[in-house]
Amino acid sequence: MKTHPLLVLVGTGFLLSQTAFLAGFVSPTSYDMPNGNGHASGGTFNYWDQEYTGAGSTTVDNAPLSGGLGNLTDGVIPTDNWHLVENHAGTGPYVGWTLDPTITFNFAGPVYIDDIILHLDDANGFGGVQLPSAISVSVDGGLPGVQVVIDPVTANPIAVTIDLNQTVTGTIDIGLKRSSFWVFLSEVQFTGATSGVPDAGSGWMMLGGSLAFLASIRRRR
Repeated sequence: MKTHPLLVLVGTGFLLSQTAFLAGFVSPTSYDMPNGNGHASGGTFNYWDQEYTGAGSTTVDNAPLSGGLGNLTDGVIPTDNWHLVENHAGTGPYVGWTLDPTITFNFAGPVYIDDIILHLDDANGFGGVQLPSAISVSVDGGLPGVQVVIDPVTANPIAVTIDLNQTVTGTIDIGLKRSSFWVFLSEVQFTGATSGVPDAGSGWMMLGGSLAFLASIRRRR
């Protein structure tokens, strides 16, 4: 049986339209979370998200923040521990909590997410600041998966990577489980793509139209 050259061309184009994946950093449109803690919670400094652009008070401990972006997506990743970069005004690069925060990241429609990279402070307990014992991830409100965090011997800020293996999603919930009194987070990055996310409807319409065209050719022979 011969395959019509047009079918090969159209079929290949269909497959490419469904599987194209252009890897890079994917930016959320907003994130929602409780504001950080500070003096009112016994902190040496205020560890708020003062850059936050959405609704909520950025100078009140644990105030609900929603609909904006801020410290966690500004591209600033400190290389020093919290006590060297934070301040009383609450404008430092870290957001710090005395609770186990859940942060919801929202994207502009379905996106591929390959990895989540969380930049955390590991002060080895200095000032009560330590890495979280575990990080939970929930995709589109589903059941969360949990990754245990291994605390290295060194006391430096580190990046923890969570592999999502090209998961297609529009919303990701990230939970930090504290292992000490404080947990400090400076940045969350997502690798993946916004291009090439499967669109079954358009793909099948293209394929169906091509098959109909081939059928008309066969009838004319």
